[in-house]
Amino acid sequence: MERLEAHQEQSINKYSEEEYTGSSKFEEIQEICVKNKEKVDKYSKILTTILTGIIFLFIYNNFWDQTWIKILLGIIGFIYFILYLLPLGIFTLLLGISYENGRIHSKYPTILTIILILLITLFTNWFSFGFSAKWLLESCVSVIFIWIVVFSIHGININILDTNIFPNPKLTYTAKIVDIRSFKDKKKKTYFVHFYDYTTTTNHCDITEKEYNTWKKGDVIEVVLQPTINEIKAESIKRLENFEGLTDMEKDQLKHKKDIELFGQSQKEMDAIDGDGRSTSLNLYYFYINIFNVVIFVLNNNILSDIYRVMSNSCIYTTTSLIALAITIITSYIEYSKIKAKYTLEDIYIWTDHLLYRSFYFFITIFLLIGEIITIYLFIFS
Repeated sequence: MERLEAHQEQSINKYSEEEYTGSSKFEEIQEICVKNKEKVDKYSKILTTILTGIIFLFIYNNFWDQTWIKILLGIIGFIYFILYLLPLGIFTLLLGISYENGRIHSKYPTILTIILILLITLFTNWFSFGFSAKWLLESCVSVIFIWIVVFSIHGININILDTNIFPNPKLTYTAKIVDIRSFKDKKKKTYFVHFYDYTTTTNHCDITEKEYNTWKKGDVIEVVLQPTINEIKAESIKRLENFEGLTDMEKDQLKHKKDIELFGQSQKEMDAIDGDGRSTSLNLYYFYINIFNVVIFVLNNNILSDIYRVMSNSCIYTTTSLIALAITIITSYIEYSKIKAKYTLEDIYIWTDHLLYRSFYFFITIFLLIGEIITIYLFIFS
């Protein structure tokens, strides 16, 4: 949607005079899209605050004792991860890749999570277990859990408002087919065509089996696009038999080529050539470490109790905590250095939004790994 703001010049000729009246109409569409995003941002914050506030007021007395509440919130988070993160790529959150739509998803959940943690600290017995290893691990898990739930609730609100309450105008777009593919799963076989939309990135739309057998690369198609905050959806498609002149896709590609000649490639395009994928986070390495942690826990069901027992030694506990903290700081600094050297200020802000949960994620991963190593070592040589 944001690319619409930079798309005015080449969009004047995109629509027929019967449907639009020159650039003024497209400017109106742009204005609607911008206003809709502002409304979604505003009201999603209000809804998220109300929902999380109700949850806090309902369970603040015994927050950590309400097991069914944890399960319910966990289900909400899981559903949102399935519906939102999987379509965009499961590693969007895991790797800390920046969003195309800016910070609308990441900024407010972090702010609200910090406020919620402060309120829980003030109105519950957060420190009732002291500063033991058990308390430390449960606190890290709880912070991550709270952030995921708030992030999920906020994302669900954004999706509902964006698609149902404040939908953007639909755009008619002409393009040429660049690829035709089919995909078969256990239930059915689906067919779809690929084309470049006005962002000059590939998009796709489903077609029928008959269209798959008769359409070919290079055919001109007319697609109805629905811009949303998260993506540009191709809602319907038809092939144009007698189309003359340049398609909207070709006009956009020519404009984009001129932009590259004048200003160079965007960071995203350079990353795609280098195979970087705009991932500057080291979360994937911690993901592999946690696979090892899970394997250890599966092989030894009592390993967590053994870790707590080993960590009852204040010297071991303090040293392990300091090492985990130091590695967390080093990891975060490496990430920050990469972003600062290569990306924009907006990317730094987005990385900062995710720093809260990632720091606790890094810390608990290293803490458990060191605890497992020490415990296994003492078990073997004791």
